[in-house]
Amino acid sequence: MEENQEQQQQQQTKILITNRVLLSIKEASSLIGKGGNTIENIRQEHNVKLSLSPQIPRCSDRVLTCGGDLVDVCNAIADCVAVLNREIPFNERYVNHSYKVLNFILPKPTIDELGDEELLEEGELHDNAMKSESTKAEEEYLFSIGNLRLILSDSEIAVIIGTQGKRIKNLISTYGVKIVASKKELYESDDRILEFQGHPASIAKCLIEVNETLIASFAHIKHGRQYYPHTTFKEVFNVPKEYVGALMGYKGNRIVNLRKFAKCSIKVSEKVDNNGSRSFTITSDHKSGVEKALRLLQNNYKEEIRKRESGYYTNNNARDKNKNNKNNNNNNSIDDNNNNNDNSSSSNSSNTNNVNNNNNSTNAIHDNDDSDTDGSEEKRSKNNDNKDHQESYSNHLDKTIY
Repeated sequence: MEENQEQQQQQQTKILITNRVLLSIKEASSLIGKGGNTIENIRQEHNVKLSLSPQIPRCSDRVLTCGGDLVDVCNAIADCVAVLNREIPFNERYVNHSYKVLNFILPKPTIDELGDEELLEEGELHDNAMKSESTKAEEEYLFSIGNLRLILSDSEIAVIIGTQGKRIKNLISTYGVKIVASKKELYESDDRILEFQGHPASIAKCLIEVNETLIASFAHIKHGRQYYPHTTFKEVFNVPKEYVGALMGYKGNRIVNLRKFAKCSIKVSEKVDNNGSRSFTITSDHKSGVEKALRLLQNNYKEEIRKRESGYYTNNNARDKNKNNKNNNNNNSIDDNNNNNDNSSSSNSSNTNNVNNNNNSTNAIHDNDDSDTDGSEEKRSKNNDNKDHQESYSNHLDKTIY
């Protein structure tokens, strides 16, 4: 009776939680193990519910859901990290995935960053390995470091980060693990990734505090749309090499605008295949985006063929040439008009000079007339003077005779 009461009390004090982890297809396969033995052993050892989301064709990711007591769940997830470290070689863990969310945010670890004696003790390495400075001991410890993509809602991540990042910094310094949150939300959800990097035992301890913090802040957390695995859609469109430049546009502007409009990735192959074609590879999380980009590319290709067959570019070149000739002729006409205007100005200047000359001639004639008049007056004056002289002389003679 007393034992049953203790068990009931322990069950009542247990805190039940559910954690979700994002995995790649390869990671999920390694975790399942041959005949499902690996994942089943973790279930039984930690008494948790451990399940994977259904595998979707052409889907690059799966979600691991672990439910049960808080401590059991955190330890089970840490064991999953240890299994992945054991089954997947170190260098293969950090390959680039087509679905970018699967790429780890944190860089590949080095012994200089995490090679602390306290961390080595938490990593449960043997004393001789801790004291040994051999490369083998360093590699063993380095290979035991794993990564975890914990799926949390946007509001949950805000709680873990804390005011000015104080809470997440405290977790990093306390448990000797690296923690970083993704900036973007997962496809069609309000979820983001909280990534951990460290030894599985350290990750387990850190996860316990993370979950305790979320439970304490449950009243302040808003639960939105959850993330579910999805298919990455892909289409390949082959185009003869002579049309690639036209479809890409000047400095690739046309293809850049198409990427933005359809919200998808479009990559153009550099190599030409045996048929003399280059490929446009379109990928997106949205099927509609891939279909839209493919349709626009096909329409642009057909339009380019039509233009070339109809002589569109030849006619345009001829039209441009005629336009240039017309502009040149107009410029020549303008120059001729300017020359005529200059000649007219010269003629006007000549006429003005002639008028001035005529005026001068007229003035000269008037001056001559004035001079002639003055001459006649002088003659008349002289004649009068002579006459007076003769009269005075006659008078003198008369006077003399008398």
